[in-house]
Amino acid sequence: MTWSPERGGFVCRGCGGSGEEVPPRIQRTMEALLGLPLAALTRLRVPEEDLKAIDAMLTAFREAQVAP
Repeated sequence: MTWSPERGGFVCRGCGGSGEEVPPRIQRTMEALLGLPLAALTRLRVPEEDLKAIDAMLTAFREAQVAP
């Protein structure tokens, strides 16, 4: 799976995805964050390094979406 903010986020290689390769643990963490109820988020333990990577990915996504 690759990350392409310009193409909307995750893109598989089979679909012609190109971009930054995303480690499976980051994908799983992002899926968990999306699927958990808000009350459970505080129990999710995510390494600081992974949080920084996810933050950078989401920042790039946001910037790609609002770019003129």
